[in-house]
Amino acid sequence: MARRNTKAFYTILVLVISLLIYHTLIITGILSADNVWLGRLQNSEEILRHELASISLLIFVLVFMLLNIINKANFISKYIYLLYSVILFINGIANFFAQSKFELFVFTPLAFFMSYLFFNISKEK
Repeated sequence: MARRNTKAFYTILVLVISLLIYHTLIITGILSADNVWLGRLQNSEEILRHELASISLLIFVLVFMLLNIINKANFISKYIYLLYSVILFINGIANFFAQSKFELFVFTPLAFFMSYLFFNISKEK
């Protein structure tokens, strides 16, 4: 992995772990769910279902990245990283419609930044 992509890879790794913690804090009720899913979740059942989906996707990418570190996932890594780049780009666009200013001004740029990093990593695979 090129030096630039190594930095991108570890930056994404830190961001994914941080987002896992963030979504876990939402499920536990420590943080409000107003700043996720465009601020449109109505009840605790919806919060739990959507947050578990977020956590599942983050765990998948985390496990995949860890497998990639030990060279066990190289054969499909380009496509997985490209898929996540597209997913995060679409998420960034969706965040423009968020009811929460926090989600709009924090998570929109974060989604685009992570999309860019995943795209850069996918180009080098």
